[in-house]
Amino acid sequence: MKRTLACTAVGVGMVLSLLAGVAQAQTPVAANGALAVSDNRIVNQYGNPISLAGNSFFWSNTGWGAEEYYQAATVRYLQSEWNATIVRAAMGVEEPGGYIDDPTGNQQRVEAVVDAAIDAGVYVIVDWHSHAAENYQAEAIEFFEAMARKYGETPNVMYEVYNEPIQQTWTTTIKPYSQAVAEAIRQIDPDNLILVGSSTWSQDVDIAAAEPLTNLDNIAYTAHFYAGTHGQSLRDKIDLALERGAAVVISEWGTVNANGDGAVATEATMQWMDFISERGLTHLNWSAHNKDEGASIFRPDAPTDGGWTDAHLSDSGLVVKNLVKGWNQRALSVNAGLSGAWYRPDTEGQGWMLDVIDSGPSRQVFLTWFTYANAASDEPTLDSLGSDQHRWLVASGDFSGPTAELTMYRNHGGIFNNVMGTEQAEVGRITLTFESCVAASLAFDFHDPNMTDATIEIRRLSPDAFCRSQLAQMPAE
Repeated sequence: MKRTLACTAVGVGMVLSLLAGVAQAQTPVAANGALAVSDNRIVNQYGNPISLAGNSFFWSNTGWGAEEYYQAATVRYLQSEWNATIVRAAMGVEEPGGYIDDPTGNQQRVEAVVDAAIDAGVYVIVDWHSHAAENYQAEAIEFFEAMARKYGETPNVMYEVYNEPIQQTWTTTIKPYSQAVAEAIRQIDPDNLILVGSSTWSQDVDIAAAEPLTNLDNIAYTAHFYAGTHGQSLRDKIDLALERGAAVVISEWGTVNANGDGAVATEATMQWMDFISERGLTHLNWSAHNKDEGASIFRPDAPTDGGWTDAHLSDSGLVVKNLVKGWNQRALSVNAGLSGAWYRPDTEGQGWMLDVIDSGPSRQVFLTWFTYANAASDEPTLDSLGSDQHRWLVASGDFSGPTAELTMYRNHGGIFNNVMGTEQAEVGRITLTFESCVAASLAFDFHDPNMTDATIEIRRLSPDAFCRSQLAQMPAE
């Protein structure tokens, strides 16, 4: 009876027990640290551009129905199931039930999200969610001073001082207000990012970029879009803002129409995602709520206290989850941090050792595959060094982006502790594709037509902190 080549790590049980409690995935904040503005880019602690993807909460207003989502369970779900690297607490201000009516309740909800984001190791925007913030400048300063005193020493937090001005002018209204609030924050917190909106629901980012805030570091400007309504003309304005030297954050966007409703505009959404990816921008989708409107990520019948599955997601939620979950894969590239032991979870006693050479003239992946013969033996020969059923295959080749194309070889003819040479024969090809620092797929294609070709999923056995730090330090392409 034939058996296909199955693969997991040698001594997987023993090694896993040794690594228990050690192989904790490094969080986005642990990997990237405090963010800053450099020229027109958001950069991490190594000075390299960073693009985050996540979700904005709905208005926090008391009585508006989204209050129950302002909890740690929502943040943990978005971080663990969506791979969200950033969230946004959208604190309503002047509308009924907002901060002006209920400062204590709204601030508590914001702090619950911020505290959960810090615990989860993701970034978080504290958003003054107003269309008339200049009328509440004193309240905004008081609120953001409190936030800066409480969170200013944590690298997770960003301050969005004006969500969406409407028809107010930049020079006479929006800029003076934003300058005053930003200066108040800087008296307490000298370096966490401050985000500033612009007129026409934060679409006139090019106007703000032409006359930016003065004498302040780490200022970025927000742009908002809804794919069913906004298109190339708004992308052109964002490009103009970037050309003028402004850093831009998409702190709110939707897959639907600008009123927050309608069907998912799939093609337009993907055009926007390509645009954002090409420019390395950070983006947050509106909104983490179960309101009966197109922009909500949850269906109206979804629970509010956790236990969410894909069955609870709206059409928009399903689309956005796939986008956010796969966002970091766009930036994944083979690096030395992927070296180490890899295994297949559903088999035992077999596996791979991987070595990545990513410096100097040779940029290659070298892989050794410990497995068994492709046919069972009734009476395998055993000696002190194992069974004649054991097989070591080796493979090597070049890599580009997240994929390595390897040639696979079988060596034979050697004797233990003997200098006699061995013979090597090419037996097939391997395509190794990394999905993340801890997950990959391995597709093998043997020259022998009697062998079974397949694609299998493999997992990293050793901790992934070095890989994530390597990605954080990689120069932008």
